[in-house]
Amino acid sequence: MTPLLQEITNWLGRIAVDTAVLLAIFGLLGKRWLDGRLEKHNKEMARLQGEIENSRRLFQAEIDKTILVTKVHFETEFEAYKAVFQKLAEMRFQFSELRPSMSIVPANDTKDARRTRLSAAVKNAQQAYNELITTSENLSPFYAPDIYLQILECQRISQLEINDILVLSHDEFTLQWFGRGKQNLEKFMTAYNSVSNLIRDRISKLTVVAK
Repeated sequence: MTPLLQEITNWLGRIAVDTAVLLAIFGLLGKRWLDGRLEKHNKEMARLQGEIENSRRLFQAEIDKTILVTKVHFETEFEAYKAVFQKLAEMRFQFSELRPSMSIVPANDTKDARRTRLSAAVKNAQQAYNELITTSENLSPFYAPDIYLQILECQRISQLEINDILVLSHDEFTLQWFGRGKQNLEKFMTAYNSVSNLIRDRISKLTVVAK
């Protein structure tokens, strides 16, 4: 083999070796790049699957809370709540008139005059209480149990307030007397607001099914 041919052969051999090395380097870098892309893809897929699962759970929770009823059932229950809440609202108004913490009175007001006004307020409260009892009992089959219990609590506190005024008259118009009225009103309002919230929640869950 001539020197020139030997040199060409050696040169071609070095090129082959260098090419193999470069291919190995590029192959390693390419694998690392692909592995990085795959890892990033897997993380993104896991994140998306987590979001989809959370959305599915929330959606399923909403479905589970839905109560399917007929149109007649919905209208009957709605009207029952509407009727009893009107009586509750009237009771609330009369309740607050029994022992108001602040009121405008004549300058020459007397204890007898205050008793006369109180007697009229108690009479109005008793009428509102009786109407509440009648309506709530007549329509009780159409209430959800938790709502009915809070209606009963409103009735109980109303009766307690009226009885307190009628029976415990020895300390009327004193700070203690007004204090009991304030406490009873606060208890009534807690039950009253609970009825309102429960009715609102109940109505939101009712879904009319088409026949």
